Amino acid sequence: MRLYRLLAIIMLLINRKRVTAGELAEYFEVSTRTIYRDLETINEAGIPLVAYQGPDGGYSIMENYKLDRNLFTPREILSILTALEGLNSSMEDRAIKDITEKVKALFPEIEGDDKYRYPVVMDLTPWGSNQETKNKLEMIRQTITEKRMVNIKYISSKKELIKREIEPISLLIKGATWYLYAFCRLRQDYRIFRLSRIKSIDLLNKKYTALHKSYREFEGENSWAKNTKEVELELLFKPEAIIHIQDYFAEEQIEEKEDGSYLARVSFPEDEWVYGFILSFGDLVEVINPPYIRDIIQEKARGILNQY
Repeated sequence: MRLYRLLAIIMLLINRKRVTAGELAEYFEVSTRTIYRDLETINEAGIPLVAYQGPDGGYSIMENYKLDRNLFTPREILSILTALEGLNSSMEDRAIKDITEKVKALFPEIEGDDKYRYPVVMDLTPWGSNQETKNKLEMIRQTITEKRMVNIKYISSKKELIKREIEPISLLIKGATWYLYAFCRLRQDYRIFRLSRIKSIDLLNKKYTALHKSYREFEGENSWAKNTKEVELELLFKPEAIIHIQDYFAEEQIEEKEDGSYLARVSFPEDEWVYGFILSFGDLVEVINPPYIRDIIQEKARGILNQY
């Protein structure tokens, strides 16, 4: 996202006469310190920036300067376009579309030259996704831009329907799953909500003014490795499970046995997710260690059998 932000800042400076660091920080939902670092990076890249003092102060690109096409190679521009179009696949943000078209206009040869055809395609929409997901993303993105508070109904990890008044801060995607990073007014703390579990969103006529910590700061302070108990698993897979194994485990985690079965040794945070993950393999897997996880899976499997 930083590459996108740097390019967007350049485009904003080209299209506006002058802009302050505070305005850029508010526009991109980052701290002014981050913007100062970005401006320094742009200046070091060879784009001359001028700082003006006073009430009408701010930053602008030196007059009569024209953006040098050689600042980026075509392949670097292709990487930027890949990221932008991947983001736009799920966000459908007009601003992202606009900057994509501006970049393409600077490098028209990319669209017409076979050697620059997209070697990587990013599509962040899950298989079978519907318009409801895109609408939810757009609504949340708008509340983040406006710093608007919302009420949500959410299915918790304990399978309870809870209500929360939150201050949306950032949308993030981990793997193929969207999450909302927000400040919870009830808990007076930062929380991450899985988008698919948000059952309803009610917009409030209230805005928040707090300068929240960024997701990266939160992530650094709250790594699951620091706060969640890990379990060392030994999972024995049948030979026909090889395709599924390759989807989830690295080669160094898998040992092929003489009978063609596979033993996977992995470490996961222990919660309901890991039980569901094991059960998702059905009869293709057997828990070898630890014994208490084996007992938990047996109990859950019996519950499934009793249900049918």
